[in-house]
Parts: sequence; structure tokens; C-alpha cells
Amino acid sequence: MVKLPNTNLVTGRALLMTRRGLSVFLDTLPSLDFSETGRGNVARRFALSDAELTAVLAAYRKGRKQ
Repeated sequence: MVKLPNTNLVTGRALLMTRRGLSVFLDTLPSLDFSETGRGNVARRFALSDAELTAVLAAYRKGRKQ
């Protein structure tokens, strides 16, 4: 059986590639643990919904571990 990729990770990777400056911004942060206000600020800055930001952070964390 073929294992399909997690939809959130695919969406997150796509957003990391298409949102200009997003991955560079995340590279500069010492931590990816945002407060509620911080999440809102990042989401607004890059025109992301909360669900999209969650997908981006999951994909970014997975990419960081590899």
C-alpha cells in the first residue's frame, strides 16, 4: 500500500515555497512557540489563516529535523 503524504505537510511546504520571505523569517526565530498574539501577527504578516500557519509550522519543523 502506498503511503500518501500528510495533507498538512504538503500544504505547509507549498506555502513555505510561495510566501515570499516566510522561510527566511522562520529561520531567524529562536523558537517557533508563539503566543496567541504572536500567531495572529505572523499569520497577518504573511496573509495566512490559522490552519495554514499550523501547516507551515509543521512542515518547517519536519524540514528542520531532516
